[in-house]
This record gives sequence, C-alpha cells and structure tokens, in this order.
Amino acid sequence: MKYYNLKKIKALFDRGENVTSFLKEFEGTTENSLKSIEISYDLQAGSYIDFIRSNPSQFKDSTDEIASVLSEYVSSGDRVLDCGTGEMTTLCGVAEKSFVDVAEIYCFDLSLSRLVFGKGFAKEELSSVLLNRLKPFIAELSNIPMLDNSMDIVWSSHALEPNYGREEEILTEIFRVAKKKVVLFEPSYERNTADGQKRMDKLGYIRGLEGYAERLGGVIEEVIEIKSTLNPLNPTYAHVITPPYSSISVGNTDHVYACPNTKTPLIQVRSEFFYSEESMLAYPIFMGIPVLRSDLAIVACHPDKYSELA
Repeated sequence: MKYYNLKKIKALFDRGENVTSFLKEFEGTTENSLKSIEISYDLQAGSYIDFIRSNPSQFKDSTDEIASVLSEYVSSGDRVLDCGTGEMTTLCGVAEKSFVDVAEIYCFDLSLSRLVFGKGFAKEELSSVLLNRLKPFIAELSNIPMLDNSMDIVWSSHALEPNYGREEEILTEIFRVAKKKVVLFEPSYERNTADGQKRMDKLGYIRGLEGYAERLGGVIEEVIEIKSTLNPLNPTYAHVITPPYSSISVGNTDHVYACPNTKTPLIQVRSEFFYSEESMLAYPIFMGIPVLRSDLAIVACHPDKYSELA
C-alpha cells in the first residue's frame, strides 16, 4: 500500500504545482485514481466558494438553468440525493428554487474538507427549513451507502466528470438507489469541440455517458445543453434518465442509509456512529458528518453493549 505524504503534496499545491500530474506519476497511472481525486479536491476545498463570491451573477445564471430542469421532475415529499456535492455550492444555488417542498436533501462527497466548507456555505445561503432537511455524508460514487430505490431523484453536477474508466460502476450504483429519475449535469465528450475533447482527454474526464446508461437499462429522456457554462471547453449537459428499476414500488421507509459493505440497513447510535447489525461494522460520525465509506468501517461485534450505552 502506497503512503501518500500529504504534507509534501500540500506543499506542492501551495506552490501552485500540478498535484494531479504529480499523483499520476507517483501512482504510475494515466487515469485519476479514487485517492488522487480525494486528495486533489480536499486540497482545493474552499476555492469554489471563493469563485462564486467573486462571480455571483455568472453562477446564478448557471444554477437557475439547472434548477429549471430539476424542477420539472421534483415533487412534494421527495427525497433527493446530490452525488458528489463538493462544497454544496450548486446544491445551495438550486435548493430554494427546486427543493422547497421536498422531504429530505441528501448529499455526499469523497472529501471531508469540502463538506465542512459546504456546511458553512449552506448555513449562510439556505433557509432554516431547508437547512434542517440537509443531510451531508462522506461516501464514494461507486459505492453509495443507501438502500435500493431509496431516493426519488438522484442528480449530480460535474461530479462524475473526473472518473474516466469508472462510468459503468458509478452509473450502476446511481441507478440502484434511484426510484423515479436521474438527472446528471455533466460534460459530454461526444458533444464537445475538438479542443474541449483534448482537454477532457488530458484531465481524465468521462465519456460515453449516454451509451453506458442505455446499456445498463436506463432510458435517456432528454439531453439538454446548459447555456450558462462557466468554461466553454467544458460545457454542461443535463442527462435526464429514467432508471431501470423505476417501476419497482417501494415504501418511504425510515431507514435510507445502508452499510457500504453489505447494503443492509444502518441504524444510528446516538450522535456518534451508524451501525450495521448484519455486518457488525460501525461507521463514525465526524463533526456531524457520517463517514460511510467501506474502507473506513470499524469492527464492532458486541451490539448489545452499544445498545446499553445508547
């Protein structure tokens, strides 16, 4: 197992060097690994909020367009899930327009720092009503710790983007947890310009999203270009997809979180951790944020004692 000297990597980042290139060379790969994505994004935490504060009108135009698409599919009482929420900037930009009547707003990211910054941003941007419905947690796109068909609407905004080579496994997970509709605001390699495709190749961005979705049983309802793009070489398209299991009828159970190792229900023990009776694994809650990654589980074989303490 490789040791990532984070102090050294952060020093490279602070000097303005290309951390992504350094990590690829260190790992001996040409693609973005899960660890390299986590480190790169964690180092950048706060930068998206800074950008938005400096470009409020441009950001508003973009989130207004995204909200107009999402509002077509979100209904009162829905549970929505934002995959790869980052610093919750886009989520906060669309929530007051699209999620006013939803029951719960779930969102996750790989990076702890991004979620911490995001919670601070949400406190400034969201109403108290929406803030109380917001439920951030740490997880991986390719291993979403939620029960099957537990989320009415699943969406993303440039979260799948750096995951070239993992398109199928990520879409498989998104389709598994989605009940009604999947809306992915992601770049389209096939619709991009030649210069844009070169950039996507260099950065290890996804491609063939529509093809993967259809092969997995999803139905592409629409692909809508978002006109207010922040980067013309990385245009955003809304991929509106009906997931393959949308016809399955499931009730709105009280439990939605699932053990990422077994996909069986998780129960919360006080404000300290989530626990799986099936796998006998515990997942900590850090700064109010559940850490629901399979590689960070804690062996906990005596549930009777945990119940007593609770």
